[in-house]
Amino acid sequence: MKKFCLLICDEYFQDNAGTHRQRRWASNYLTHFDILYIFHRTSQFYTSISEVNKETVYEPVSHTKPTTSTNLFHVIFRFIKHYLLLEFFLPSFLIFYIRLVKFILTNSGVYYIHISSPPFPFVFATILVKKIFFFKKIYIHIDMRDPWAFHKSLGGIPVVKKYLENKSLQNADLVTTVSDYLRNEFNISYNINSETVYNVATHFDNFNFDIQQDLSGNKSIMILYTGTIPYNFYDLKLIADLIVSSNNINDINFEWHFVGECNLFMNELENRSIDLGNIFFLSRKNHKDLLELFKKADILLFFGHKFPGYLTTKLFEYFSIGKPILPLLVKENSDAYRLIKSICGSCPEIFNELQLLYYLNDLNKLPKKANSNKLDEYKSNYNDVLISFLSNI
Repeated sequence: MKKFCLLICDEYFQDNAGTHRQRRWASNYLTHFDILYIFHRTSQFYTSISEVNKETVYEPVSHTKPTTSTNLFHVIFRFIKHYLLLEFFLPSFLIFYIRLVKFILTNSGVYYIHISSPPFPFVFATILVKKIFFFKKIYIHIDMRDPWAFHKSLGGIPVVKKYLENKSLQNADLVTTVSDYLRNEFNISYNINSETVYNVATHFDNFNFDIQQDLSGNKSIMILYTGTIPYNFYDLKLIADLIVSSNNINDINFEWHFVGECNLFMNELENRSIDLGNIFFLSRKNHKDLLELFKKADILLFFGHKFPGYLTTKLFEYFSIGKPILPLLVKENSDAYRLIKSICGSCPEIFNELQLLYYLNDLNKLPKKANSNKLDEYKSNYNDVLISFLSNI
């Protein structure tokens, strides 16, 4: 019978870090399938279908940016969206469901479906289609990149969301996640065995920078943060307190550079009516310009999430760059804590001004990549899981 491979996600044709995860999955699927059918949510209102193969040239398409607004309208909309599960009724969801049903009706064979969450409603729709076409051979791999029912800041009715998530994951043939926390929660709450696979390719793999090994003599230090600061992901008030407290330590000029969608943090600082002379905000940069900033930076800034279950690609980009990492508010035994400790040998706990002062007074104590073999293992462990699964189809 003919075999079809479908990859369902909302990050594939863009030019961002999350896209690399999807394309790495795709590159491995294409060693088993000649063609991939990409169901791609380009916005809340549309889902496209594309065929890709090993020769496909990728052109970035427009995509909905993360919502970072805190105005009243967006706050209320987020609340309603998650409590009433409005995502299950958006045009993109309905278009996806119709197109998936039509695809299975018009193509006879065996179906391997990889579905990435978010968007979780697409996971539910895929499982529903599998139930409807119970007489067909449909194998489903759910890749839970981010928490949904266990995401404490999203809102919603927990018992309803856990019920939907449990029913969906129970009917999958393979469940993967990037978080040991999520893997444990799935096991405890749903009795599901899942795999933690990082599958992280970054824009900056295999770069060998001229890294200054001793920063103790520098009178000016550039600290760089790259990426989006989403709504309610980080404790921005405490982070602002720490950064503002860092001026003029041992006559060292610390410059804090934030690159990307960081408006929420900029607003937090501006509300304090303080001089932002050593804090700089830059718009999103292309990868060539961002690489130049990485070369200039002395230290790379990382924030721990307020809620568990997340592990951002940013951390792997920082590892690949190889420069010291300043981790603020990274909780002990969190996913980020364990990963930093595994790659760098240690992960400092910095939650107050005294702790930050201790490390800024001796920058050489900050963690930086020490175990390249472990990093390579983390980047490629998804491959073994995928091969094992596909071999049983």
